[in-house]
Amino acid sequence: MIVFILIDLLTPPANWEEQIMNTIFKKVATGTAVLALSTTVFAGASFAAGTSSVITPGSLTMTGISATELGAKTLDGTTQTVTASIEPFTITDSTGSGSGWNVSIKASQFKQADGLHPLDLGALNLEAPTLLAVGDSDSTDTIAKTGGKIDLAPVKILAAQVEGGMGIYTVDPIEMTLTLMPKEVHAGTYTSTITSTLTAGPGN
Repeated sequence: MIVFILIDLLTPPANWEEQIMNTIFKKVATGTAVLALSTTVFAGASFAAGTSSVITPGSLTMTGISATELGAKTLDGTTQTVTASIEPFTITDSTGSGSGWNVSIKASQFKQADGLHPLDLGALNLEAPTLLAVGDSDSTDTIAKTGGKIDLAPVKILAAQVEGGMGIYTVDPIEMTLTLMPKEVHAGTYTSTITSTLTAGPGN
């Protein structure tokens, strides 16, 4: 009995070849499905890695700046003043450099046409400017505002710090006052030339 049972177990079934082929086919088919899924995932990751954008710098500009005329005055023997203003203007920093910028204003000494009777230097005072940031420009807190006697020395009225002042800014009218002292002023027409300069960098 024992010998008969061993012989029966060692005898392969009649369809053993067919069973083995079915098992191999199932494994190959399963392996193919896995490979196809891996290829799909790889293609998606490759597409996401190919995104880029080239940013081209713009320019640093100041537009619209001018000055109104000082008013007329009748002398009365006392110290008097006349006023004018720097008209509204726009500053645009689209360089994308983050270098900052500054605006300085200088006025020549007031003199009459023949060059006689000049007023003392320091007679023309310019108030500190105010300005508005347009849209998503940097805050105006990144820009220093200063006034001063512009016929005495150049005054840096605006100075954007490094990584500040990027965008567009509209500057409000800036009042300037000319002081006329009786000890030096003479009847006639006094003239001065005002020069404005926009420079990259916050300046010294």
